[in-house]
Amino acid sequence: MVTLACALSAGLSLGRASVLTEALQIPRRTLQRWRHWWLDEFVQTPFWQDRQACFMPPVEESWLPESLRARFQAADEAGRWGLLLRFLTPLTSRTANDFCEGR
Repeated sequence: MVTLACALSAGLSLGRASVLTEALQIPRRTLQRWRHWWLDEFVQTPFWQDRQACFMPPVEESWLPESLRARFQAADEAGRWGLLLRFLTPLTSRTANDFCEGR
């Protein structure tokens, strides 16, 4: 939910942000906090600092997470979301695969 909401919120006007927060039933402040995490905190994590080199040309950080999701190839959008979430697994799990090495 967090990743989807942030991807949908990239470049939103205030009106569209209101529609998004209502549709997802989250406060606008929560959406802003999630965007802050992607744009400011995520890009500073050792995880991202180490793995951003896996993507050439570089991922556009100002459009995270959408710019990252778009880099994954899958048969459909659901597959891309799944690959993005799997890529992010090391942020929450010690047993995740290292995508740079293709394991």
